[in-house]
Formats: sequence, structure tokens, C-alpha cells
Amino acid sequence: MNQMIGRVSPDFKVAGVSETGELTSYQLSDYKGQHVVLFFYPLDFTFVCPLELLEMSKMADEFKKENAVILGVSIDSEHTHAAWRNTAVKDGGIGNLNFPLLADVNRELINTFGVMNQDPQVALRATVIIDPKGVVRIQHVNDLPLGRSPHEILRLVKAIAFHDEHGDVCPPNWEPGHKSLKPNAESLIEYQG
Repeated sequence: MNQMIGRVSPDFKVAGVSETGELTSYQLSDYKGQHVVLFFYPLDFTFVCPLELLEMSKMADEFKKENAVILGVSIDSEHTHAAWRNTAVKDGGIGNLNFPLLADVNRELINTFGVMNQDPQVALRATVIIDPKGVVRIQHVNDLPLGRSPHEILRLVKAIAFHDEHGDVCPPNWEPGHKSLKPNAESLIEYQG
């Protein structure tokens, strides 16, 4: 995996299918000033992937409230993405999603972010969160059979925003409204007491 944490993400431009089903192109720089959640998944028309995407779609408005955009990414073409969206959930499709799907057919994004599975050469279940300044703040990668929690991804977006605004660090299981701490020994002792 390419270690990208703390580095400015390279820009990219790829084709995709929008929330409304239109074929269009997507460029990272279009989202400057927002948190970008790159939600990599192996393939369309598979098994864990639709479950993850449908759960993320249910939470898309919560991400928007946090100034975050979700971009699903796989190696499938925009046409395959459109066909999967146009297939009913009961028939193995995903129906309408509340975020776009990007087509990484040349494997540019999975190589850039170091999230390619070797056999088969598809994206691992990876989540990359880029902050509003374009800096990669989170890289989390799961093996192919292990689904992710959209709630945890949203919590991480909130934690990044909280830290950037207040300078405090966020302990395990931190949620908005929970106690945080300053990055020093005194604050840790007080937090633990």
C-alpha cells in the first residue's frame, strides 16, 4: 500500500455515473473545500459490494451534512456501473444510489492509492478520506470478504473536522459531544482520571 497519509492527494479525472444515472466525468479538484471519501470496492454485480454501497447510500445525507462527498470506485466501466444501477436490488443490482460511481478501468486510482488486490487485480475494500485542503487523512484497507461500517467512516470524517477546528485529538470511540483531549501528557492524565 502506498503511504499517502499527510500528503496532498494527486488530482485525477475519470469517467463515472452520477447519482441521477448520467454518464459524466469526475475530477478530484472539483471537490476542493470538501471531505472526499473514496470508497473503493472490487467489482459490480458481486456480493458484499452491493451491501456496502446500499448502506453508504442510506447515509449519504449524513455525510453531506459534514461537508463530505462519497465517490464509489471500482475497475468497472461507467457503462457497467450504469447497468448495475439500472438493475433492481431484488435482481442483484443496486438501483439508485445517492452518490456517484467512478470507473477506474485503467487502474490509475487503485495504483495511485496502493489498494490493488493482486489476484484478481481489483480494488481491495479500501476507504481513503481526503480533507478539504486535499490532504489524505485516512487510508483503511480491508481484505475482499470483509465489509466496512459506514458509521465508522462517518465518525472518522467528523473526527477529522473536529481536530482541524479545535486542535484536540480524538480518543478511541470518540463521537461529537464526547470528551477530547489536548495532545499533551497533562491532558491525557486528566482524560484518564
